Amino acid sequence: MVSKENFKFEELEVEEINENQMLLKNLYFGFDPTQRGWLNDMKSYMPPVQIGEVMRSSTISQVIESNIPDFKEGDIVQGSFGWQSLL
Repeated sequence: MVSKENFKFEELEVEEINENQMLLKNLYFGFDPTQRGWLNDMKSYMPPVQIGEVMRSSTISQVIESNIPDFKEGDIVQGSFGWQSLL
């Protein structure tokens, strides 16, 4: 069984974004049964989440800063990103 003891909370400095990168603030995280499967070290349609890696999920996020011409500050995007948040 997976429990909160399988995860840790870390506070890290946000690095400056480079060319063709953007900084996102996650607004909503998906919580899906497939995430449990990603914790198993077995072949699947996505690689497993390794010990020490950020847990991924579907997210709805807001662009905070962008060096990508097609995305500007304030845009709302959807993707598969990590369980991370700007404080």
